Amino acid sequence: MKVLRASITMLLMILVPLAIQLWDRRRQDDETRARGWNFATWGAALYALGPFSLLGWSWVTKEGWVRFVWGPAWLAVSVAFVAGVDFAVQLVAAEKLDTTLGDLALGAVVVYVLGVLVELWVAGVTWLWRAWKRRAEAGKARP
Repeated sequence: MKVLRASITMLLMILVPLAIQLWDRRRQDDETRARGWNFATWGAALYALGPFSLLGWSWVTKEGWVRFVWGPAWLAVSVAFVAGVDFAVQLVAAEKLDTTLGDLALGAVVVYVLGVLVELWVAGVTWLWRAWKRRAEAGKARP
C-alpha cells in the first residue's frame, strides 16, 4: 500500500500543477502567453519542482502584486489537494492515519506563507539586480 500511496502522490505532484497551469494558460492573452515559459522549460519546472513550479509560473505570467497572491495560493491548494488524496487513500485502505485534517489545514497555511516569502525573496533579488545593472549602465554613459 505504501508503494501505491507514493506512486499516486508522485503522479499528482506533477499532474495537479500542470492542470492549474493549463487552465491559467487558456485564460491568457497572446502577449502574456508569449511572456511565459517555452514547453521545455515548462516541462522541466513541472518535473523538477512539482507544485513549487506554480511560484515561477506566477512570476512570469502575472504582473504586480497579483503574482504574490496567485502563485502561493495555488501552491497551497495543490499541495493540500495531494495531501487530501493521500489522506483519503489511507482511509479507504483502513490504514493507521499519519495525519489529521487539522495537520492538512495547517500545512496548507505554512506552504502559502513560505510561497509568499519565496516570491518576496525573488522580487528583492530581481530589484537589486536591476538597480545594479542600471547603475553600471549609468557609469558607462558618462564621458
